Amino acid sequence: MTDRASNPSKSPTGVIALITPDGASRQVADQIAFPNGMVITPDNKTLIISESFTGKLLAFDIGVDGSLVNRRVWADGVAPDGICTDAEGAIWTSTHTRCWSPKRPRPAPAGRKPRVRIGGGLDSQQ
Repeated sequence: MTDRASNPSKSPTGVIALITPDGASRQVADQIAFPNGMVITPDNKTLIISESFTGKLLAFDIGVDGSLVNRRVWADGVAPDGICTDAEGAIWTSTHTRCWSPKRPRPAPAGRKPRVRIGGGLDSQQ
């Protein structure tokens, strides 16, 4: 069995493409292990990507030309399955088995979703 088949996070193949208003496209990020949603923070400066196969939320600074720089882990141990923001600018991600805590991952009650604070950390669960 190949590394990719046994553990997809070991050889990530996901990419993020930018499509400009004139229809041109270009790759702005790569090596993402199953990008499963993304949001832009309310200040339009940061793109946060739900990386399902690694259990992380990745963050990139957004350049004025749409380029993505300063890749970093924004939250770890989240087991994200999609992502969104609310009217207050908080980041929400659903999870099936775990939720993210600054101290440790822990079991999440069925149907509960962690709300992650801007800058990271668990704010509440709904």
